[in-house]
Amino acid sequence: MGHWVRYYVLLILAILIASSSYLSWTSDQAMGKLTVQDFEIVRENGRSVTFSVYKARQFTYGKPMPVILTVHGISASREAMDAYTIELARRNFTVVAIDLPGHGVSAETFGLDTFTEGVYDAYAAVRYVQVNDTQADDTVYGVLGHSLGAGLARLFQNMPVRPASTVLIGGGMGQDFGALLPAINETSPANLLIASGVYDELIPPAVAYDTLRDATGLSEVNAGHTYGNFTLGTARKLVFSSTNHLFEMSDPTIVSSSVDWLVRSLHGEEALNHTLDSGDRIYHLKGIATTVGATSVALSLFPVFVITYALFPVRLRPSRYSSTHPQSGSGRTLLISLLISALSGVVLLTVTLVGFGLDFAGLGLVPVSFGSTLILYSVIMSVAVTLILRKSLGSDAISIPRSLASPTGLKALGLELIKTGLLMVPVFLWLALWSWLPSLLGARFVLSVIFVGGGASTRTLTAIVLTVAFLPLFFVESRWIRLTADTDRGWKTPLELVKLTGLVLVHRMGGILILLAALYGPFLLGVQMGFVMFIALLMLVFVLVIGLTALLTLWMGVIARNDLVPALLNALLLAVVVAGTFQII
Repeated sequence: MGHWVRYYVLLILAILIASSSYLSWTSDQAMGKLTVQDFEIVRENGRSVTFSVYKARQFTYGKPMPVILTVHGISASREAMDAYTIELARRNFTVVAIDLPGHGVSAETFGLDTFTEGVYDAYAAVRYVQVNDTQADDTVYGVLGHSLGAGLARLFQNMPVRPASTVLIGGGMGQDFGALLPAINETSPANLLIASGVYDELIPPAVAYDTLRDATGLSEVNAGHTYGNFTLGTARKLVFSSTNHLFEMSDPTIVSSSVDWLVRSLHGEEALNHTLDSGDRIYHLKGIATTVGATSVALSLFPVFVITYALFPVRLRPSRYSSTHPQSGSGRTLLISLLISALSGVVLLTVTLVGFGLDFAGLGLVPVSFGSTLILYSVIMSVAVTLILRKSLGSDAISIPRSLASPTGLKALGLELIKTGLLMVPVFLWLALWSWLPSLLGARFVLSVIFVGGGASTRTLTAIVLTVAFLPLFFVESRWIRLTADTDRGWKTPLELVKLTGLVLVHRMGGILILLAALYGPFLLGVQMGFVMFIALLMLVFVLVIGLTALLTLWMGVIARNDLVPALLNALLLAVVVAGTFQII
């Protein structure tokens, strides 16, 4: 990267990040037509509840507006429901978007034993707004929930004041919850909309149809048809869309259907004549802003590193490795990589079951869900990759110098860690800056919760612990990619860079993508695989992180000629993603 080019690239990415933050902020407010206020209240039992209230900036409705509560799913936050929150607030609703316990900026912990407390937290948020906001209706409200949030929405049938309308999206369906959830029947919940993706990994279409049968009392039912009567509270409908569980949160068909349903059930069907059409949507701008902003932050780490490395004193730079290593045919090394990549997926599937068991048994290694899973994954894969490379490429592929057993060797290793840490300080500060600044506008990226909110200290400490735990994993992965994809040769032209980048992605992600295809293939053909598909859903997100870390391993490794440098940054990135995304337990 040329001397000035790196600065130009960084400037462009910084402009994209800043612009995305501004667009996220303005789209949150429907281009100035909404107000958004953050609240934290404390219940009588001492539990804190964090939520945001969205409503029209200019009150023109003429009477108190019904309140809508939007409830996100597990391992998400109130921002996950932006599509519904923004569009409903644009249509004369006062919308309460809550962070469930342990999620987002909530300082509380999440667990199966405290799940019902989360329902009372959400109800307290609704009642707080109804009592204190003169523009909000003090009795009429509706609940919309996705996944875990849909299950919570069903529990609102146990509250002193029941919702006048309920929307269940990708969860809360069926009668397989025993006494945990109130039964669905012809009158409860009132005015019920059931929505799901045809390819939802957790809710088969048959379960959605069974739920509609329970809700109508009919044996023959059809999706897309409205049963019952809104005035009597017996209206029922099932909506499908060609999407999966993850994208139900922003699917245009489900969003429009949910908005239309809540307008009909809470404003009255005649209100459709003088409100925005359900197809008039702007929420996608928030999604675009978030995606562009997060991608730009990730990509900007490379020019920041290149600039830092160029300005860093040579004597303080980490040692550069020798380019000599065991050679092997490209076909053979690709097979080795595909094997390791597929193994990483199998290990992740397996340890997720163990990790969740530890978390829900109160034996988690860290106080954030999925943290224990990935610590186990790091340990197993670090050992497995080392053994595979030594067996297939020779004992010199990954060797531990005997000198490390001596005080002198440990001192040298400590010095390398210090040099690497110093080199990465500007990169860390840049990442922290763009994770914190957007929060001043109320536009939070995934990493922002590390720096704001009641759970920030817990998440920050967890991120530090996880960084240390992930360091061996990414050190070994850097060596794996370097040896099998022969990245030491670097690149001289943009075309060579593109080719080498593609090769590295195939080496690192090829096997795990084959595994995902093996899981999703039968699923798409109608085979129900239960909890396995929940883990596969998590793996879809994990694959994106794997792709990013593979790119940073290549780009930074070639510049620094050091495996520890990309390993430290990748360990930190994965650590803050886990600590900032998953719930505190």
